[in-house]
Amino acid sequence: MKKAIDILYAAKQDGVDIVLNGDDLHVKVPKDRVIDRDLIGDIRNSKQLIIDFLKRDVSSSNKSYSPIKPFDRQEISIIPLSHSQERLWFIHQLEGGEEYNLSVQLRLRGILDKPALAYALQAIVHRHEVLRTALLEKNGATFQQVISADSWSLSYVDATGFSNDSPRLKHLVDAITSKAFDLSKDYMLRATLVTLNDAEYLLSITMHHIASDAWSMPIIVDEVTSLYQSFIDGKPGQLAPLALQYADYAVWERSNLKGDILDNKLAYWKNKLKDVSPLQMPTDFIRPAAKSTRGSATAIDMDKELSGTLNQLARQYGSSLYMVLLAAFKVLLHRYSGQQDICVGASIANRSRQELERLVGFFVNTLAFRSEVNSDVSFLELLQQVRATAMEAYEHQEVPFDKVVETVLKERDPSRSPIFQVMLVLKNTPDTPEIKAGGLTITEVQQDSTHSKFDFTFFVTENSDGLRITVEYSTDLYKEETISRMLVHYKELLSSIVKKVSGKSAHEYLRTRLYQPLDIKGATWVENWEGVNIGASHLRIHTEDIAKFGQLYLQKGKWNGQQIIPEKWVAEASSKHIENGKNDSSWGYGYGYQFWLNPPGGFRADGAFGQFSMVL
Repeated sequence: MKKAIDILYAAKQDGVDIVLNGDDLHVKVPKDRVIDRDLIGDIRNSKQLIIDFLKRDVSSSNKSYSPIKPFDRQEISIIPLSHSQERLWFIHQLEGGEEYNLSVQLRLRGILDKPALAYALQAIVHRHEVLRTALLEKNGATFQQVISADSWSLSYVDATGFSNDSPRLKHLVDAITSKAFDLSKDYMLRATLVTLNDAEYLLSITMHHIASDAWSMPIIVDEVTSLYQSFIDGKPGQLAPLALQYADYAVWERSNLKGDILDNKLAYWKNKLKDVSPLQMPTDFIRPAAKSTRGSATAIDMDKELSGTLNQLARQYGSSLYMVLLAAFKVLLHRYSGQQDICVGASIANRSRQELERLVGFFVNTLAFRSEVNSDVSFLELLQQVRATAMEAYEHQEVPFDKVVETVLKERDPSRSPIFQVMLVLKNTPDTPEIKAGGLTITEVQQDSTHSKFDFTFFVTENSDGLRITVEYSTDLYKEETISRMLVHYKELLSSIVKKVSGKSAHEYLRTRLYQPLDIKGATWVENWEGVNIGASHLRIHTEDIAKFGQLYLQKGKWNGQQIIPEKWVAEASSKHIENGKNDSSWGYGYGYQFWLNPPGGFRADGAFGQFSMVL
């Protein structure tokens, strides 16, 4: 069954759904995605194997969980929150703010029928109960109360004369999207139509995360477009009725994810994440005592050739694209931090059941991928370890992350996010393509990020041109140039991986390729350093940089009285921690040259000395 699992996960990471309908296998591909030919071949050649696995999986699931069905609204009058909603409601009560607002900006060009648009949006609020649900509290318990959509309305703003890239327009949109929600009485979807001129508009749609997720946004856009076209054509809404509402899922989750089932799954996470250590990445600024969500974003593109080779590598070794990216990401973090125990967060759609695919709601969950990055193992060995960890995590994905945190951590550090501090996310939710509807052309407008919930998050998007990696980072910790340099290192790392995988350790991928110039300060040249008898001159280095970055690599070169002219890599040095307030020196060694490093604490910086290369 391993091959069937490999194909299903590879397909899922590519945004392709393989579902069983009776005895037939259905493959669903997003409109804007071209399915890989090799993946199609794997599905075709292993069709019966996949069918057998899915049948067994459905049978196994049914033994643990009952089917999701509409609950009896006469029998259950107090509708509970889902586990994820409960966590977010608690955060909202403590912090409030707009960081959990999700928004999309759509540019509308052409002849707009405003009543049709208002009708379509209100119909969506009526169709998805979660968008017209208030969260109330009584006797210490929080519950959902569905309200009528009749009072919902589209807002209008006149911005004629604003240019498309006007700072005034950006300020206006920021004000619209950052307005906080009152979860006890507001509709969970707001929409504002901004008029730019007679033939151009900006439609801003904002939802609170407690009622939606990234997967929900394309559903909203698709259904609004369909209902708008139906109104223009004078036809009733053509959308198929929903068999379930989000409240049905919340009731089902509360009824099923409890007792022995929940305890067994929590036991896995408790064991897997026992004594997990925070990631100690170098930062540009001192970490604040209390974590904020202030952030920004920057991006880098990787060409189609590289993304294609990465996909091919994943299939060749029974992994997904995400697993290859994750293994490389862990190598990167290992080299920056010097740590071997690396824990990375990931978001997962958590819509494994077909009946949930077209529902708007807060389904997304968070997983933690923890593994050891040993410098001596090959990248392929590391990839297999990462793959095994990911597969185990997927099997326990139903457990809400807040329950994992409660189980694993006894104390919380307010300066860091719990369990992990960085995330790697492969976005498999389709972007909004250019849409034609009733004389309108609709396109999505990309937004600048001003928030970061973690130290940084790598968002990977696969498109027709290759891969685009956008990093959302905390501006309390990092400068943009630092994150941009990290992105270049990651790109170089991936490139070197696909060029030669076998026989090369994960450690070597960064050592051989990724370095930057570093001016070493306070260095002195010492002839025949006492205690070392290799008959060569040595470079003594005193520098604060080793405290920050942990490792340096020296290049062999010729000494001309002022600097070393580099020739090749010959040596490596690692800093050690200070114990009992004393400097614990460390040194690098290789043939020809050797250098001494004063470890963290008490550094001199009294003059520049040449230029060396530091591997991050």
